[in-house]
Order: sequence, then structure tokens, then C-alpha cells
Amino acid sequence: GRVDLVALLDASDEELLRDFGHFYLPRRRPAILRRNALVALGNGGGPEHVPVVGSYLTDPDWVLRLHAAWALGALGGSVAHRELKVAAAHEGDARVLDEIEAALR
Repeated sequence: GRVDLVALLDASDEELLRDFGHFYLPRRRPAILRRNALVALGNGGGPEHVPVVGSYLTDPDWVLRLHAAWALGALGGSVAHRELKVAAAHEGDARVLDEIEAALR
């Protein structure tokens, strides 16, 4: 089947557990699904996905910020580059900052 990755990224934790709880999720963490969706969009998305991916650059979970940075780097383009530059100025986690810098290269 197909999954609407943008809808998945916009869904609440409760919706994700209801709709995808039958999949193995370590400790039933919906963040795992979100991380996977970010990776999938980075691998096959387009410029129209930059806003939703970029919105994860401010997520409280550093793993999601890191994968959003990677995905924006993979998507490329001037809007993604601009979002990464803004995120770099505010990021406090060295792991995420390293990924942002790699994505900007």
C-alpha cells in the first residue's frame, strides 16, 4: 500500500498509534514513524516537501531535527538552503548542527 508521508508527519501521536500501531515501533514511539517519513521524503520527495520537512528543524526531538536536516540537504534548493541556515543559527545540539552543516555542503 501507499502512505501519505505528509499526512503522517502532520498526524498527532494518537493518530499515528491508532493507524500504524500494528507496525513494530520500539517503545511505541511515533517519532520512529516520523523519522522514517523524513528519510523517505529525503530519498524521493520534491521541492513541494521542503515546508513540511523544514518544520521538523524545530522539533523538540533532536533525532527528528537531525533527519529533517539530512532530508532538506537531499531535497536541495534555495528554500531548503535558507531553512538550514536559519536552523544552524539556533541549533544547540552538536549532532544536529553537524548534520545541518553537512546538508549545507
